[in-house]
Amino acid sequence: MKNNSLPPREQWHPSGVKLRDIYAKKPDAPFFHKTFGLWFCLDTWYEQGLDPALNLDDFFHFDPPGHHELGELGWCEAAFSPGLKKRSLKHGATRKLFRI
Repeated sequence: MKNNSLPPREQWHPSGVKLRDIYAKKPDAPFFHKTFGLWFCLDTWYEQGLDPALNLDDFFHFDPPGHHELGELGWCEAAFSPGLKKRSLKHGATRKLFRI
């Protein structure tokens, strides 16, 4: 049987711990610092003198992401293996519902 449980908390990245605590509504959980549209105003800030070489993550004290994204690996998504078979779920008078 496959073990799908989480690894021990001590092995998590600190950002993952922060996010998990926030989602679990843990009392006194720290804020997770990330941008919400900051990048939309960067051109204006650069025109006003902000150094383009400045590391904005450090400057604004953003936390590193607490997750891993596996999409867009080589600009394609892996197929399910083994693939799911098409199966009829429901037949109506004019329509059929399939699970693909």
